[in-house]
Amino acid sequence: ANLSANGNGQGGTHGYGAELYNNTATSPKAVTLSVSGGNLDTTVDNNYSGGLFVYSLGAISITGLDAENNTHGNGAYLENDFTGAVGGITFNGWGAGFGNNGASVNSYGLEVLSGGAITATNLWAWGNSLGGAFLVGTGAVTLGTSASTSYASFGNNGGYGLEVFSNGAITLNNVNADGNGGYGAYLKKMFIPLFESYSV
Repeated sequence: ANLSANGNGQGGTHGYGAELYNNTATSPKAVTLSVSGGNLDTTVDNNYSGGLFVYSLGAISITGLDAENNTHGNGAYLENDFTGAVGGITFNGWGAGFGNNGASVNSYGLEVLSGGAITATNLWAWGNSLGGAFLVGTGAVTLGTSASTSYASFGNNGGYGLEVFSNGAITLNNVNADGNGGYGAYLKKMFIPLFESYSV
């Protein structure tokens, strides 16, 4: 709980905020980054190589993630699509923000590869060099809810604001994608079944 990993790699060669490898377990185990007490954020800011890097065979659950100004990599890279992996990737709490990552190397604010569903109530990605958020999931991808307090925003990124590739339903609620170098939002089914679902 209460992860804060900021300003690493100041020697100028390598340094993530946090690297978590949970993909070699004998059985799938979840990765959970939570907050407690008065701390509302999991922070991985101002690192050299990237903010947060996670490999997991189990579900990944993160509460209140802030990943900004990581100069040579993504704000966060999360992957749980390995053989034998179970569960999806979820952003809880107030959501997650990814800003101004990849100033020196083309990078996403958020890059996710999941063998399950991808869910975020609130998600922001702005000013990232390659793109705001790149999401690939075999399950449903759901960003935002119908509540007026829930929204997702992808703005002023060097490439696309939001890219989603999914085998499941893709649902966007209260999403803004403005001022990006490429498409605001690009949504695509990886394999087109008889019945497909997009909801925007």
